[in-house]
Amino acid sequence: MGGVLSSRVKLVRDQTPNKPTFPGNITCFSYKSLEKATNNFRNRVREDGFSSSYKGNLDDGSNVIVKVYRTRYEYAEFTSMIKIMFEVRHQNLVQIIGYCVEDDHRMLVHDFIGDYSLFDLLFSNSIVEDIELDWRRRVLICRRIARGLEYLHFGANPPVVHRDVKPSSIFVDSSFNPKIADFEISSYLQDEDEDGRVAGTICYIDAEYLTTGRYSEKTDVYSFGITLLEIISGKKTSFGLILQEWAWELRESGRIPEIVDPNLAQFSEEEVIRFTNVALSCVQFDSDLRPSMSEVRLMLSDNYHTSSISLARPRSLPEQWNSENELTDVDEESLNR
Repeated sequence: MGGVLSSRVKLVRDQTPNKPTFPGNITCFSYKSLEKATNNFRNRVREDGFSSSYKGNLDDGSNVIVKVYRTRYEYAEFTSMIKIMFEVRHQNLVQIIGYCVEDDHRMLVHDFIGDYSLFDLLFSNSIVEDIELDWRRRVLICRRIARGLEYLHFGANPPVVHRDVKPSSIFVDSSFNPKIADFEISSYLQDEDEDGRVAGTICYIDAEYLTTGRYSEKTDVYSFGITLLEIISGKKTSFGLILQEWAWELRESGRIPEIVDPNLAQFSEEEVIRFTNVALSCVQFDSDLRPSMSEVRLMLSDNYHTSSISLARPRSLPEQWNSENELTDVDEESLNR
């Protein structure tokens, strides 16, 4: 599913410090209790390059997801993620319940949303059966993802930049309500890395961030724009298919409706045009030209006309990044997912 650039997950050799303390109601689980909850870690529902997620059932009957990290987090990095997840509370974000820090084990426990991610619903027909992701449901998902990101940027205190927004980082429940997950490389906006380390998933990272190492809330706006194009088209962005360039060509020739996922029998042409224009505004090279997530949420609402939006032709990744073979030249510790 593309390469992940991350210098946040580190192998360490130090001994585990004392149990961290967090304000409020967050549970520190023992390894044995989570082993029991997940039926000895047999109920796997998700896997990526550095973790596996399991469905679990706690003693109080709660259904949860237990995320087990195969690469041991540096202690400070792991507790920083827990702190961020505990402090952000929104209906379109996964809700942390607890964690496990025991010997070499690093585990995260959050509420169970559903069996599928947005990636599964869009691209994994062999996995997802009898679930129709029609246009109205896609519209709902887009608007609510935007609402969750708006909260991170403007409602959270201090503001948070997710830095890895993509379909595989978004759970979708049975009511098609999306919840943003995977906060491993999220940061407070005020804590930008001074050494310019780049973290995230290739094809969802904007060229400006890649070339400068400086991220902002507009980094998430770009990733959302790519995700929005994937939701509209049902196609996975890649080095072979750069969605923003395709969408621009369709816009220039007045053929935007051709971007729509061919699996959709019905859709609103007006909404497709508007949503595509919004996506193109999000993926502009210059971050100053991208809208804020508050503006994006407004533009995705009914009766908003985007004809006045001034768009510059999107620029994709710099030439030296445009092949899988070049990825190992990036400052990274792993290429996952």
